Amino acid sequence: MKLLADAYSYIGFDCVKLESQAVVAESMFRSETETLSVNTVVKKLFDMKCAFLDLVKCVRLVLTIPVSSAEAERSFSTMKRVKSYLRTAMSDARLSHLCVLSIERGLSGELFVDPSSVIDGFAESGKRRLLLKELD
Repeated sequence: MKLLADAYSYIGFDCVKLESQAVVAESMFRSETETLSVNTVVKKLFDMKCAFLDLVKCVRLVLTIPVSSAEAERSFSTMKRVKSYLRTAMSDARLSHLCVLSIERGLSGELFVDPSSVIDGFAESGKRRLLLKELD
């Protein structure tokens, strides 16, 4: 945790307080670790934000830092495949929708095989009109 606090020192971590808050939190949750999930521990820490200010900052930072850049790279390579020379005139919204379909092709493939779940969801939503745009 000290390496993380040093790397992100501009956030305003107090390393001494962070270390002591981590020790206190560990002793608080040690007896309950077998029954508590990670989400529950994080929620309890956030509820006690006043007592664990630096630890909550550190947890928030860890939860927002991406583990890798693979997802962003996958998005750009998908956009490269989708936006070909013939499709350069398409709108940004359509390009975005096509990229999402391509990235999530596992889910969209399931919809082509069995679209009944989408149809049932549309029927239950109460909308009675489906707007279809003319294809390019």
